[in-house]
Amino acid sequence: TLEEAFSGKEMVATITLPSGRDQTLSINIPRGIHSNQTLRLAGMGDDSIPNMPRGDIMLNVQIAQHHTYERQGDDLIQDLEISCIDAMLGKTIIINSIDGKQLESTVPAGTQTNAILALQGYGMPNFNDASRRGRVLVRMNIRVPKLTEEQKLKLRELDIK
Repeated sequence: TLEEAFSGKEMVATITLPSGRDQTLSINIPRGIHSNQTLRLAGMGDDSIPNMPRGDIMLNVQIAQHHTYERQGDDLIQDLEISCIDAMLGKTIIINSIDGKQLESTVPAGTQTNAILALQGYGMPNFNDASRRGRVLVRMNIRVPKLTEEQKLKLRELDIK
């Protein structure tokens, strides 16, 4: 899962080697790993050829899609729907980070659809330096309500340009 890629994980797996022998492995999935990244377990592979060193096991990591975040490098993209009034006037919002923190930020007045609000340091840890983290990028989707004729007339009276 993306949460497991965020925090890292120790896994146990049993594989069958070409020799027919089952082998149980302890696998350390490091923080910040990406999908399609390969982990090499040196000397843990094929043992079927006598008097030859064992081969390596190459594990290809796959991270499941997340229900909230889309990953782009170390950044996490999240869509947020706000009302057109909140987009026009601005609003304080609360975003939940992947590690469960509640982040407060401000949608600036005049925000447009697809505008990005960047929260630095709350994304995924960097695979090579776990002390560095990416951003949470909040993509604004503005909800426009269906108006009654009376509401339309009142808005036309404002004549905002």
